[in-house]
Amino acid sequence: MKYLISVSIFLFIFQGCFSKKKIVIGGFTAPKEQSKVEGMIGSGEVSKDGKYLLLAINPEINFGKFQNAKSLEPLLVAETKSAITETNFISLHPIYDVSKIALNMSIVSFTTTSSETSRKVELGVSFNITKGVSEYYTKVYSVKEKRFSKSAQTLPTLESIFEKVAKKVVKKFIKDISPMKTSQLREVKDFPSEISHLESYLDSGNYEAVVSGMEQFQKRSGEEQDLDFYYNLAIFYEALASQKEDFSLLEKAKINYDKALSLDNSDEVLLETKSKFDKFYNLVKSINRQNSANSQKERELEEDFGVTF
Repeated sequence: MKYLISVSIFLFIFQGCFSKKKIVIGGFTAPKEQSKVEGMIGSGEVSKDGKYLLLAINPEINFGKFQNAKSLEPLLVAETKSAITETNFISLHPIYDVSKIALNMSIVSFTTTSSETSRKVELGVSFNITKGVSEYYTKVYSVKEKRFSKSAQTLPTLESIFEKVAKKVVKKFIKDISPMKTSQLREVKDFPSEISHLESYLDSGNYEAVVSGMEQFQKRSGEEQDLDFYYNLAIFYEALASQKEDFSLLEKAKINYDKALSLDNSDEVLLETKSKFDKFYNLVKSINRQNSANSQKERELEEDFGVTF
């Protein structure tokens, strides 16, 4: 699995004179153009693990009249390859010419402006996906990057700005067609006084110690706990799942969310958090299914073309 969620930061959010403890956990955003994605999946042949989503990137970019943008070609291609395979929801075909679904990029606008105190780059790229001989998806994404400094010596180079605009424009495109990593806040409720010391592990993101301590406390007590306990246990299992790349732990998070809801289905924090979790949980299952089908197809291509993914 290529999607690594390594974010584990402890935050304090102050509202008036009160503070609420929150943690940041890794998650995913769903593709904005979900219907288009489903159309691409449906067009693929079926491997034994299901319908794969395989796409090839044209290594040559159409620059039109913007030949001065030639230096952007390796940046755009490399960034697209990296971003599109971040979750392996979409896999890359090793040979562009024989792929049934292909991505082509064209520069539609490109301007650079430099002075002694500023540099600005504006870039527009058309991303075009074809299925066989038919055009399937075309959209233009535009970005700009500005830098100012009192001294020309401290201004970033145009080349470094090119890297930034390439990354920004690709990110806009990938958000439309693939799940992407993101981060979400989870509010932490109060711990039982007997295990309040577990809160000290949050600063370092040691969620494994928190989960272990909570599970041991529940076993020792031999009693059902309150809503706050099960809610906290759920969010820490969720955080641990992302941290360890072990998304089977989401099942334990789900069990504890459901226990908390069975005690009180009107708690606003619980309801809001559970809604976010459900979207994350369902998206992870979708990514895993697609990953399995893609991996099977990759193995077939390795045998056919002698390539390694």
